[in-house]
Amino acid sequence: MSTKNKYRMPVPQSLLQRIDRTSPAHIGNLRKAVDFIVTPNSPVLAAADGTVTYVKDDSNVGGPDISYWN
Repeated sequence: MSTKNKYRMPVPQSLLQRIDRTSPAHIGNLRKAVDFIVTPNSPVLAAADGTVTYVKDDSNVGGPDISYWN
């Protein structure tokens, strides 16, 4: 199967440890989500030019354990 669109990885490929599709947090609206497993403080690549105006990093959506949090 091939995709209609072309995608780029949101993290440098050399830092990607694995892609996880099996998290128990991937239920409901998150059932097709994927997690990019990288070490803490790895850079994240932007999808397009722009300015970051807000960052929320205290969400527990997706799982009861802090290891699932965004």
